[in-house]
Amino acid sequence: MAQRDYQRLVKLVARLFYAEGVPPPEEPLPDEEEQAFKSRKKGPAGPCLGLGVIVLDALTRREWVQEDYVPRPFVEGEARDLKPPGLAQQLRLPPKLLRQTLRYFESEEQLVRREHRQEKANRRKRPGDIVHDAAAESMLAGQDAVAVAEDGDGAPKQHTHSYCCLDYPSFVDVVQLKLWMMRGELKGAVEDAEPVAGYACRSCGAPY
Repeated sequence: MAQRDYQRLVKLVARLFYAEGVPPPEEPLPDEEEQAFKSRKKGPAGPCLGLGVIVLDALTRREWVQEDYVPRPFVEGEARDLKPPGLAQQLRLPPKLLRQTLRYFESEEQLVRREHRQEKANRRKRPGDIVHDAAAESMLAGQDAVAVAEDGDGAPKQHTHSYCCLDYPSFVDVVQLKLWMMRGELKGAVEDAEPVAGYACRSCGAPY
């Protein structure tokens, strides 16, 4: 399959299985149905409708992307921070809600890969310096991130940065498993259904 075919598959599956909310809401009891609907409307307190579709669609347009990163504001006389904003900032989502969604796709559905790296914080650059996305580049190259920060005592500051991407091979396996389970459920429902009585024409004997 070409990359475009994988991306189209992700978009179709997202709308088929994950449009109702991530994580999916549990079946409410009859007397709790109205209260469950209200809780879902509150946002992070309950499943957000369409959130899975938004996140999966965004990941089809990116490879490794940092989950939460706010670029340093530009200050006159200092180099610009050329590192792109994190996925939460690009989608304008609360970072906590995005992490919850990504954890569900990683642990429960096996659709997303996540990497957590200990990196040193970027220091203030001197005029004329260029800020590169060294963390993402070193991750793809299989190397350790470059350390360029020091605190007031001269010791480097360590921060945990999370990156995510779609796991396309696992995604295809999960889709095949879901389809196989759906076929089994449909087959079982047909076999357990009550037989439908047939009728025959008294004149010609044709059954229907």
